[in-house]
Amino acid sequence: MKLTSRALVLADAAARFWMTHWLLIVGSVLVFASAILKWVNFPFSRHPVGLQVPLLRNLEVIPHFSLLSYGIGGIAVLTIGIVLVWRSATLPALAAAALLITLWMAAPCRIAFQQPALLGRLVAETQELSMIRGFTKTYLPVNYGTAETYSKKFEFDTIWDRFLAAYSFLGLGWYCFGIGSLLIAISLIARLPAGERVRALALSLIPTGVVIILLTPSLIGEHYFTKACIAQAQGAAERAIRYYRTAMWFDRWYAQDIN
Repeated sequence: MKLTSRALVLADAAARFWMTHWLLIVGSVLVFASAILKWVNFPFSRHPVGLQVPLLRNLEVIPHFSLLSYGIGGIAVLTIGIVLVWRSATLPALAAAALLITLWMAAPCRIAFQQPALLGRLVAETQELSMIRGFTKTYLPVNYGTAETYSKKFEFDTIWDRFLAAYSFLGLGWYCFGIGSLLIAISLIARLPAGERVRALALSLIPTGVVIILLTPSLIGEHYFTKACIAQAQGAAERAIRYYRTAMWFDRWYAQDIN
């Protein structure tokens, strides 16, 4: 009887804990799991997982474990946030959740605006995929599994087109990281008193500011690239060259002449 009563007490406590913290638990599990799930879907190269996608450096041809990666960074920030929640410091914990959302939003922006070589490699592999599959079908054993599908046509006329192209290559790990971060933020906002929730929304300026910082050079580069094209069409060669050089200085996409 004592064992049964203890089991009932534990089950009741577990149920209460789950009902109170289920958003935080599910979100934390998703963030932790994202570290070992693929973040970028390469058509035929090795898919890097969260522990292999660097925060600041460019992604290498062969992914390697990185201490300063999205996976490690997310786990570190989440651990700090959980400790803050345990100490009832909800607002600082919400700041940690804002950092998680910042990492999540920064990933596609870095691919689209900061790593033109990586985006070019992804697009090149996609364009070569049909030829590789044809060779595989002819000379290798048949694969009866379901093949991954990728968009065959990409537009790069605007930075929005580049963002959509980068977004199309993001993997399951990135989605898990984002959903988990949002669930954690919702859970923490629900804990705050009604009067502090509006003030807590100011923390959304953190991810917004980072996106603006990543986006601004590309916006300026696109502006000067457009002016260069207009100047070239008007026959003003020297002015066009000056604008082209300015565009390349602000945005490496134009310097590598990918499109």
